Amino acid sequence: MCGIVGIVKLNRRDTVEEARLKRMRDVLRHRGPDGEGLWIEGPVGLGMRLQGMFAFALWDRKQRRLLLARDRLGIKPLYFAWTDHERVFASEIKAIVAGGSLRPALNQSIVPEFLALAYVAGEETFFRGVQKLLPGRTLSWSCAGGPRQRRYWRLPVGDQQRRATNRLTMIHRSLRAAIETDRTIPILTHWFESSVPGLYSVGLTSLRAFGPLYRFVAGCGAAAQRVASAIARGWRGRSRAVSSGMPMAAGS
Repeated sequence: MCGIVGIVKLNRRDTVEEARLKRMRDVLRHRGPDGEGLWIEGPVGLGMRLQGMFAFALWDRKQRRLLLARDRLGIKPLYFAWTDHERVFASEIKAIVAGGSLRPALNQSIVPEFLALAYVAGEETFFRGVQKLLPGRTLSWSCAGGPRQRRYWRLPVGDQQRRATNRLTMIHRSLRAAIETDRTIPILTHWFESSVPGLYSVGLTSLRAFGPLYRFVAGCGAAAQRVASAIARGWRGRSRAVSSGMPMAAGS
């Protein structure tokens, strides 16, 4: 299913409004032009637009339990919001907003992470009260059991130690050859951060053998300085903020 939406009301005597559910679904028209549908049974309403991959929602009528699932690599997004009166979910945040139960508000707590990494790694989003289901996970909810998340798949890693050793050997050789001609080399430490676990810290230790390390954070004024200070506290090296006229992601 390319686009899904849904509402589960906590009061079993309430009924999901068809016009409201249809409005949420139609916001996702671009996600699946081949088919569409609505299903409403009292306090539960589901909507869909069809064409391809998988993020899905199931309602267990007997157990009165909602199940949300997202594909292993997160190709299809899935967002949810829990309010005092209902549970709302959709393939895009704007469909949740179209439902009318959540007022759009900026989630300021994730701004430093976005400025530092140029993305948000966890469940939080830029909308306060809206979360994303992470790849390879399911989320179930019922009045009796509450919300429960389960990770059903992990990326196969293989022989991490052997690959890390080979990669570090290659880094040593490349750096030594470069330093012989130029004592100052810009290196993106994000390369280490995105590699196998432990390679980041081992890699930085190896790099220090070639001389002092400097880390720069690009951003706007005081915000960039705060991020640089935070990095410096957890990283043995020199960290400096570089201000610019517009917000930028942090460079390492």
